Amino acid sequence: GYMFMFLLILISTIICDVRDVVGDRAAGVRTLPVLLGTSRTILVLAILNIGLAFYSLPSAAIGFCLLYYFRKPRKNLEYDLWIDGWPIISLVLTYVSATFFK
Repeated sequence: GYMFMFLLILISTIICDVRDVVGDRAAGVRTLPVLLGTSRTILVLAILNIGLAFYSLPSAAIGFCLLYYFRKPRKNLEYDLWIDGWPIISLVLTYVSATFFK
């Protein structure tokens, strides 16, 4: 449970860092996208998302879709809605699958 939540939050946070890479670089903030670049960061996130698949396949599938979608810059509202909504949807899907498919 804790590793699942950790991965969800970590991936979500780093995706948001990809959004802010220009501002972070200008401010001297050393985030993963600033240090590695956007494309390498997306690769690291894909590897982390594979780890997420061990806990929940639906969550990992959503995560891969988000990584594909956010590989290019998008509007801030899209980040807020999709990235904040992803953990909620993942938790509900995981709960439902654990409850009904034992």
